[in-house]
Amino acid sequence: MQTGRMDPLLVEALRFGVAIIAGGLVGVITAVVSFRYAQRLRREDDERRDEALQRALLAEIEENLRRIGTGATAPGSVSRSAWDAARSIDWPKHVLDLLAEAYADGDRLNSWVAMTDAHFAAPFGADEKAHREQQQLLSEFSGKMAEGARASFLAAQKALADL
Repeated sequence: MQTGRMDPLLVEALRFGVAIIAGGLVGVITAVVSFRYAQRLRREDDERRDEALQRALLAEIEENLRRIGTGATAPGSVSRSAWDAARSIDWPKHVLDLLAEAYADGDRLNSWVAMTDAHFAAPFGADEKAHREQQQLLSEFSGKMAEGARASFLAAQKALADL
């Protein structure tokens, strides 16, 4: 009987088992590190996308303020494509409320602008004076709608700039 010597086959089996366990541990560690890195990349990509959407929304609000005007000219229709894209951002409630209000006011203004444009394009028939009075009333009301939309967009712009 030999003491202190192990069977060579048993030694190789133990080495093989240790190698498998070590390889498995390296594989698990690599998977965990890779998963965390992928999560970080996705989070950074989401942040870049949100920042780009926020910049686009601010630019759209600036454009809408120009379209609405200051009252010296008839207001134009507002755009909402950046707002539609930016709804996926997790906005603070007060900012979301201001944005929603501004774009709702913009939609109402768009309706009045379209109605006013259609009325101006319509033939006035026999009563030209009544047609001009209606045009004047529509223009005045569109101006009031534009003032409200302008105030809403300015509030939303300030809230976005403060983020």
